[in-house]
Amino acid sequence: MSPLILSGRYQVRQALATGGMGQTFLAEDTHLPGNPVCVVKQLKPDTDDVNFLATAKRLFFSEAETLQKLGTHAQIPRLLAYFEENNEFYLVQEYIEGKPLSQEIVLGQRWSEPQAVQLLQDILGVLSFVHHQDVIHRDLKPDNIIRRQSDQKLVLIDFGAVKQVHSQIGTAAQPNNTVAIGTRGYMPSEQISGRPRISSDLYAVGKIAIQALTGLLPTQLREDADGELIWRDQASVSDGFATFLSKMVRDYHKQRYQSSDEALQALWQLADIATPSASATPAYTPTAIASPTVQPGFAAPPPSAPKPPVEPAPASSGIASNVPSNTAAIEESATVMVSPARSLHHSPTQSNPQTAGPPVSQKSHSRRNATNILVGVGVAALVIVGGAIAYYFWQSNNTPVIVGPPIGGSPGTDGGEQTGGQTPRPEEPPDVSDNPFATVAFPQESCGDASVSEPFYRIYLLNSRLADSVSSNYCKDAFVDSRTGRVKVASFDTEQQAEYFKEYMEENVGAVVIEVVGK
Repeated sequence: MSPLILSGRYQVRQALATGGMGQTFLAEDTHLPGNPVCVVKQLKPDTDDVNFLATAKRLFFSEAETLQKLGTHAQIPRLLAYFEENNEFYLVQEYIEGKPLSQEIVLGQRWSEPQAVQLLQDILGVLSFVHHQDVIHRDLKPDNIIRRQSDQKLVLIDFGAVKQVHSQIGTAAQPNNTVAIGTRGYMPSEQISGRPRISSDLYAVGKIAIQALTGLLPTQLREDADGELIWRDQASVSDGFATFLSKMVRDYHKQRYQSSDEALQALWQLADIATPSASATPAYTPTAIASPTVQPGFAAPPPSAPKPPVEPAPASSGIASNVPSNTAAIEESATVMVSPARSLHHSPTQSNPQTAGPPVSQKSHSRRNATNILVGVGVAALVIVGGAIAYYFWQSNNTPVIVGPPIGGSPGTDGGEQTGGQTPRPEEPPDVSDNPFATVAFPQESCGDASVSEPFYRIYLLNSRLADSVSSNYCKDAFVDSRTGRVKVASFDTEQQAEYFKEYMEENVGAVVIEVVGK
């Protein structure tokens, strides 16, 4: 029997899966050197109706373009090709060599909390990119998450483009039917009803984490009278982390986190997660549950070593005892200066006989006194010089400076007092005098004015822990960029406005950076 070759190029090696809507094959691309392996997904409509096929083709190509856009992320398979052959539709995707997460989340074994936190960070980071493309995965489960062999990173697969096309075609053919995409146990109620939302994906991710923590399948967990999941008595986690996960899997979609970024931000705020409390002890242990086992690739990060306590200095010193050894000589001299027990006028004849050392000769004592005087004079000089330098910079920062117009731009507003009393930095091209943001009434729904055209200037706040403060008090649409960990605050069409806003934020919030997009 001759091998099946699709589109005259893709030679099928084996069938990976078969369903009512088509098949998935492992194939070789015979047109490339080395015949690299790829995955081919088939959509096979079960009708020859011309209108039906036209609708199928349009929807299929639309979904293929979405997959092509998603494939630009390093942890999503690339779409290599898509084509139509004999009224059947095919997607060709990158083959990811690795093992599914279902081989790590073993039934009957519980993960530790640090392992689950790392898992959530990895998945939500990729999912944030997906959701920013206005795409819902719809079928997140351990079998659809691959631990890539080459770098041990998690890769999201099976976005269900073929399934989505099939469901839309089925709904068009029979309007009264609702086709749900997903897997039982990982689908929330709104998705079962055929109305998935972004928070539906977050529900599935929460279920995966709870499965790892409890060692139980989602279908084995109970629900209360309100449809909420009962899982807390099956895992040993901190109260804060338990609250976070329970919010991810709330039955009503509006009570969950509404975006991957929001969930990630909440997770980052649990960075100092408390140890499991006594109340977290499971009420009962299911049969065959083993003690927590570290799964391959999920070694929990070692706890940071506690900092050694700083020992108080002896009463006769006044200097902290944890000074580096290479400053021992300086410490000795400084101790002589500040210690009341050893003043410059101390005489050996006045020593406490219980604490005094061997007798010191008059010549040696005179040399020590001279050394002490020199050290004292040196320290005093350093204090005077340091004070002069500090005064110089204070005076410079509080002296109005008139600067020229931006390089290549038109003159700014007429001369006036600098906003905030700061001296403009001459290396920054735009003139930031008379900052217009000083008179803006915050908070604003959106602080930027950038249009869709490029280039534009994007403002990032470096400290992600200030995201809540920024969104509450300044720019309500600010959010944490999961790929960089920075807070995306605003975007502007002009560099001038970006510099104005940067200056204002640095004076009132914290350090920010400007990123030029499309230049």
